[in-house]
Amino acid sequence: MKHSVAPAVLLLAALVLAGPPPAQEPDATVTNVAVPVRVTVGGRFVDSLNRDDFVVKENGRPQNILALYLVRRDAVAREDAVRVLTPAVERNWILLFQLTDFHPKLAELAQGLLGDTVRPGDRVTVQTPMRNYALSPRAFDVKSPATLIDELTRLLRRDIQLGNTDYNTQFTELKKIVRSIADVSPMRSIDAAEEGNIQDELGIILPRYKDALEKMDRARVVDGRFFLQLAERLRAIRGRKDVILVYQREFRPEIQPVVLNQLLYRVQNDADLEAEIQSLFTLRSRDVSFDPDGIIRAFADAAATFHFLYMNKDPEDVVGLVMRETSEDNFRVFSELARGTGGTVDTSQDPAEGFRTASAAAGDYYLLYYEPRDKEPDGRFRVISVELKEPRPDHRLTFRSGYYAR
Repeated sequence: MKHSVAPAVLLLAALVLAGPPPAQEPDATVTNVAVPVRVTVGGRFVDSLNRDDFVVKENGRPQNILALYLVRRDAVAREDAVRVLTPAVERNWILLFQLTDFHPKLAELAQGLLGDTVRPGDRVTVQTPMRNYALSPRAFDVKSPATLIDELTRLLRRDIQLGNTDYNTQFTELKKIVRSIADVSPMRSIDAAEEGNIQDELGIILPRYKDALEKMDRARVVDGRFFLQLAERLRAIRGRKDVILVYQREFRPEIQPVVLNQLLYRVQNDADLEAEIQSLFTLRSRDVSFDPDGIIRAFADAAATFHFLYMNKDPEDVVGLVMRETSEDNFRVFSELARGTGGTVDTSQDPAEGFRTASAAAGDYYLLYYEPRDKEPDGRFRVISVELKEPRPDHRLTFRSGYYAR
């Protein structure tokens, strides 16, 4: 993802210029640690539990739970506390759209966000392939939800199309080059002179393919530094923080396996050319600038929940070409990030349904507070685990994986 964290900009007439929320004390300190916990059975939230039903451990050591708050949306519905605390239940929504094509279901996602989920007082940030936007606190005072939904949908359509111009241009160029490579390797016997011509042609075409491929990858790079910066920014914000990444499955055009084998046979006497073909079509993997564990810990430390909405796009059917998936690396990292922060993973073709699942997870949860036995601010990451005192195999618990003691 090319963008860095930046102040929001004007979104038509309803989203007004706004900088990041004011810095405040984080939810987790070495004195009181807050742990959002969601308990479900068959996908349904269990709202009948009390403080004594839970066991919280830090680095494997049981801790003393000071308070339990049952939170519904942005309000405390019930509390069970031995120490009076002030839970932070403000809601922050950060939506990141990493898409190459606009999908009609995004209109339903906009409906789910602005029509069904966001309430007065919620903070909303939207990042498209073009820029960042922030929802004005006055947006619903000056425009109807239907108008806001329509404006957000049109904005997403425009920014996804404009923001992927370079990517789509290089993708089209790659398809043309792959066809040229396939044409270079005829499926028939050739003489030595013609074989030399093939090698000369490939010496020209392959660098073009490599250049276009690198440009396309740069247009869709997902930079781990962006997520680390985002987590650091979120750490200073109070309340519930839900980051929702809508990410589309990726492909790159390649020559068919039978043509590749024929091509390798034709150039077997040129070791350098053979190695170049293999590096481009059989051995190539995209570099991912990620430290998965570091990003998971940064989000957990910020008490931010990450949700991964993976749009399972079907590959384009192009005669003479194959489309190789290139998103497996990012899928693994983002799925791990969701699991490590108590978030959700959706792999359907329906981002609206994925958003509904994520917003449900953010709507009902327990907020547990405990005072760590080890109060030394040593800067180390401390692993949190939450379980039920009486094991219940059908109960599923999700929570953040830990925090840095500081």
